[in-house]
Amino acid sequence: MDKSTHTLVVKSQLQRGDFKLDINTEFRPAVHAIFGPSGCGKTSLLRIIAGLEQSAQSDIALGPTIWQKGKSQLPTHKRKLAYVSQHNTLLPHMNVRANLHFAHRYQQQARLSVEQVSELCGIQNLLEHRPAELSGGQIQRCMLARALLCEPELLLLDEPFSALDKSSKSQLIGCLEAILDTLSIPVLYVSHSADEVLRLADELLVMNSGQIIAQGPCNEVLCDTSLYFNHDDDASALLQGTLHTHSPEYHLSCIDVDGARLSLNQIDKAPGSKLRLRVMARDVSIELLDNEPQAHENDSSISNHIYAEIIDICPSKPESIVLLKLAWGEQQLLARITAWSAEKLKLHIGQQIKAQIKSAALLR
Repeated sequence: MDKSTHTLVVKSQLQRGDFKLDINTEFRPAVHAIFGPSGCGKTSLLRIIAGLEQSAQSDIALGPTIWQKGKSQLPTHKRKLAYVSQHNTLLPHMNVRANLHFAHRYQQQARLSVEQVSELCGIQNLLEHRPAELSGGQIQRCMLARALLCEPELLLLDEPFSALDKSSKSQLIGCLEAILDTLSIPVLYVSHSADEVLRLADELLVMNSGQIIAQGPCNEVLCDTSLYFNHDDDASALLQGTLHTHSPEYHLSCIDVDGARLSLNQIDKAPGSKLRLRVMARDVSIELLDNEPQAHENDSSISNHIYAEIIDICPSKPESIVLLKLAWGEQQLLARITAWSAEKLKLHIGQQIKAQIKSAALLR
């Protein structure tokens, strides 16, 4: 799907009671996850960009097109964007096909047909149904299809799957993956789910109390030891690798991650496939190197080993825990270990160690 490659520039302030949102940033063509606690301003940011917050003082532009300058703004319907939320916004008196054509009617030179988008979203058999006859997951698929038929230059997704059960959510995320792979536009994705963020996002923007406190490539932000959520028990890192080979006799797949070799339960992918892995900080242990670092690898039940450098050590929560930041090649990893272990091993920044990974989850 050929699209323009414009960057979205947003500078905005919004005061509502004691809450103040103050944003100055930009979004290149990529998938940007917006993450943060409830009430931090994530949805307000999307609504400002969409032109739905009349009281916001903003400068917003998508490429050369100015959407808002101060209080003077382009109406929402004239902005080349699509907005998908968790709420059903399908027109109830129309069947799915008519809902899709309703969005399609604005496209004078449409690149996509209703049939093409229906196939992409897996809703070919739902076109004659009305919204009241659909499940929550089916409604979300139809809303994504309608958004695509608007042929937007910006896609806003506000927790689109939060109301779905686990099975429906998994199916929909797979559908969204396929869709996002066809786009070269800015996509802003609000979610509370770390798994969704890590599976879909290229960039991560973290908000707190109306402010941006971090923004950048996903794993760079995930491994920023100054951020509050990286000191939780669910702290994790995102590794990107390439499927090397399968070992059918052990039901394992081997993945190359910047020169390191990791094993996972066998997956249905071809060698050479690009993969994303999530590694929980609590599943990483540390071992000192001896003069022959390869000598004792067969002495442990943990088969995944990475030789890395400690680049940060900081106190964590509870006080008995420290957080280590490790690096090798272009990859970074977090490890949560006890302060007692860190002192016993005399760990220090710049030290070369062996990290043992107890388990890694395939995200994509």
